[in-house]
Amino acid sequence: MRLNHVGIVVADLAAADVFMTEVLGLERAARRPEPSLKAAFYSCGPIDIQLVQDEERLGSSPVGRLEHIAIDVPDLAALEARLQEAGAELQYEEAKEYGDPPRFKTQFTKEAAGSLGVMFQLTERYATSAPTT
Repeated sequence: MRLNHVGIVVADLAAADVFMTEVLGLERAARRPEPSLKAAFYSCGPIDIQLVQDEERLGSSPVGRLEHIAIDVPDLAALEARLQEAGAELQYEEAKEYGDPPRFKTQFTKEAAGSLGVMFQLTERYATSAPTT
């Protein structure tokens, strides 16, 4: 088994498309949604993210809650700058490093309108150095 895609219901697909492509830098996936859906897919490595605009499914009091979507990124600092420019709020003033020695750094968006109401975990992994002999 593998994760196929993550689905997010949004109020405005056009605005969400700008966030996904221009701010996060994801490309639209080749796969097509069902004709009855106002939706789009975005490639994120082996996993796709699906956005669906559907007022009924959006609801005012959803049954479930998507906590976060984790994405590996090549340049976290550049993405943080684009996010802030787009009005998205970040959880930390500076990305946090993890591991001893540090293996990666990560940042979270807050669940605000600037990030589609969903928290994104954005992680830049460090290259591992070859062992010395």
